[in-house]
Amino acid sequence: MPHLLFLTETQIRCQPDAAYLNYPGYSLEHHFLQRAGVCVYVRNDICCQRLRHLEDPLLSTLWLLVDTGMDKIVYACVYRSHSGDQETTRQFDHLSQAADMALHRHPDAQFVALGDFIACHHDWLFPYQRTDHAGREARNFAVAMGLSQLVKQATRVPDVVGHTANCLNLLLTTDPDKCIVTVSSPIGTSDHCLVKSVSTFSPPDCDSREDPSSCADAISEVVRQAMEYYIPYSDVPVGGSAHSWFNADCAEAEKRKHSAFLAWADARDRKAPDLSSKKR
Repeated sequence: MPHLLFLTETQIRCQPDAAYLNYPGYSLEHHFLQRAGVCVYVRNDICCQRLRHLEDPLLSTLWLLVDTGMDKIVYACVYRSHSGDQETTRQFDHLSQAADMALHRHPDAQFVALGDFIACHHDWLFPYQRTDHAGREARNFAVAMGLSQLVKQATRVPDVVGHTANCLNLLLTTDPDKCIVTVSSPIGTSDHCLVKSVSTFSPPDCDSREDPSSCADAISEVVRQAMEYYIPYSDVPVGGSAHSWFNADCAEAEKRKHSAFLAWADARDRKAPDLSSKKR
């Protein structure tokens, strides 16, 4: 089960009660907007804090601070809507300012900006064919913040014959050595692929011979952070047990789906004449 599941372009109107979207074992943080929106499912054993003061109610961004006990990670989940160059510039300006504020408050934290940027750049993003305004803004943002872009292949499966498969979903980070990124087949009827990031961390130095006072200060800092954060929860029914819906048939279907996706990706790279039939 993933620790964090970020979703973009949710296209859900903000409702007073989003309980119908809850999933057992996870808490839901969302910034829903009509024809846009983002959200994240956070596993209940993850210590995190929503950074609402960094968010603009009119932009599809969601900010989260995660504390693993060894490292802090500031996440910015982004969806860039098709609203013109001026709005794109405003969104990246806000993203830069918010990132500066977050890293000023948490200077030792890793920063990750991820989501659907809908950007093209011939020198930077697959398939390296053309550059648009969003691509220039995204590249400038990454350079200014010292970020590495880790998604190196197409993340959108074209739904129109003749359209090009592009890398529209990006993962930008200050610590590329701590992330391993892979691209898998889309979920459900989505035309965007699932981007998976696995974070790697060095184990703590349990044999440290530091001064006891400094150790006590470190423990106090952890306790203070825990008091600032909230503990996610979920309602668990009393009595009985939930039956897993992901059975052997589901596993086989998922295996066949991913195999078909890999065949399509291979045919796309080879420019095979039967590309359209493989996509179906």
